[in-house]
Amino acid sequence: VDGLAYAYPTILIDSFWGLKFCQGQSVSVETRSCGEHRVYDALGRFLGTGLSNGEGKLQPQRVICPDLSI
Repeated sequence: VDGLAYAYPTILIDSFWGLKFCQGQSVSVETRSCGEHRVYDALGRFLGTGLSNGEGKLQPQRVICPDLSI
């Protein structure tokens, strides 16, 4: 599924932020790069794409979340 966004850089977020991302909330990230990113959780599951503002915030753009209860 993530092949459609292969050109975007990757951001990894922990399960706490992963749940927030999947609920459509902006999350804190450590990257300072701007633009679209592929977003994965700590288990390597693709969560979707997000737009980074370059100041530590990532806004969900396309959310494709797995069952996060695991």
